[in-house]
Amino acid sequence: MSSTSTPSSSEQRLQQASDWWSTSIIDIRPGVINTRGIPIQELIGKVSFPQMIWLMLRGDLPSEEQARLLEASLVAAVDHGPQAPSIAIARMSVTCGLPLNGAMASAINVLDDVHGGAGEQCLGLYQSILQLLPAGDHAVTDSDLERAAELDRLPTIHEGPRVTAIRRECEREQRAPLAPVTRLQVNNDRRQLAADRAELGSVSAQIIDIEQARAERAARQQVAGAASAGMEAFKARFQQSQDMAAKIEAERAQLAAEAQRVAQERAAEQAAQERAKAPKHAALSNDGPTNTKGRSGPDFSM
Repeated sequence: MSSTSTPSSSEQRLQQASDWWSTSIIDIRPGVINTRGIPIQELIGKVSFPQMIWLMLRGDLPSEEQARLLEASLVAAVDHGPQAPSIAIARMSVTCGLPLNGAMASAINVLDDVHGGAGEQCLGLYQSILQLLPAGDHAVTDSDLERAAELDRLPTIHEGPRVTAIRRECEREQRAPLAPVTRLQVNNDRRQLAADRAELGSVSAQIIDIEQARAERAARQQVAGAASAGMEAFKARFQQSQDMAAKIEAERAQLAAEAQRVAQERAAEQAAQERAKAPKHAALSNDGPTNTKGRSGPDFSM
């Protein structure tokens, strides 16, 4: 881009950028904030929050009945427990450390036809039923309900975001590239879906039983392994004690044999000493015969 741009071209580019960023929802300029052409100071304190949402989405202020209906819908939409997919995702996001804006963005990303979009389809069904009713204020009769029940409208069946987008585009362009679906086919699909869900539940129950049996078997194997290891350790300790007892018994027998040998040697030495002393006693005695008591000396018997 040349640096010698004329002021008119710069202003033109600025105007193009301003036009590209402009929107009919809100107009913000220095000192001016207009929502759908209404100054913000005229809305503050005069409209409720549901009325403000209606104004931004629809472009006009709702009637009193429309405002009450939107407020009731917003109040009812708050009733979501942790089992709702968006709430569960938001809770898991916070658990993973995301801040509030990240958790809200993660939850909003799952809102579509299946989760969060059923309300739009329900309102479309109500609108179709309203078109069947005759004009004017009158009480709804049984015949009106029968006509509404015979309404040729597909039930809420999720076909995927892409298929839903194609259907909406075809409705806007008044063409039907997708094959029509009859109520009989939908009912058959419903029955098949119910059968598939029942089969899936049965298979899931079998899988749970198998997993429980596997866990119980693993627990039994763990207990048996611990018992076997304990028994092996007991056997090892018992064998060790038996070996120790045999060793002690052998040492005791060896000590007994040694004591017996020492006693025999002492007895032999004592006997040898006594034999060595016997000739000396014989030399000191007289020549007379010994008495019957074994003592040497003169015989004084009569």
